[in-house]
Amino acid sequence: MLYVSPDTAPAEYLCEGEVAGSPIRVTDSRTFTFFSGLETWAARYELVADQTGTGKLTCVAPVGRGADMLAVGEMPDNGRLLRILGTTIAVAGGAAVLSLALGGGIVLVVWRRRRAHRLRASGRIHALTPS
Repeated sequence: MLYVSPDTAPAEYLCEGEVAGSPIRVTDSRTFTFFSGLETWAARYELVADQTGTGKLTCVAPVGRGADMLAVGEMPDNGRLLRILGTTIAVAGGAAVLSLALGGGIVLVVWRRRRAHRLRASGRIHALTPS
């Protein structure tokens, strides 16, 4: 994956290269922005080679629009990000449902007690006393 500093990076680069005599395929990637250290990085292009080893990559930006920094790294593990997001949503949703159920139960108990108290006060219900 080719990462750029998104604040200064142009929208288009022309990149080409090779690894062990095999060309590197460069395809557009959805921009994935993250922070590492004190720097912001955006995944701009996916780099794929049929060979492993040391390679050479050359990227050209429009005149005067080059990024301050470029980096090559692994593709982000979106599955891990989705698992974290899914777990967070599930926990938050569970807490919300539990809160609503508990709150509804409290409202029901208070309503029933107040209703019974009002009925006793109005004389519609008489307390039974053992004889």
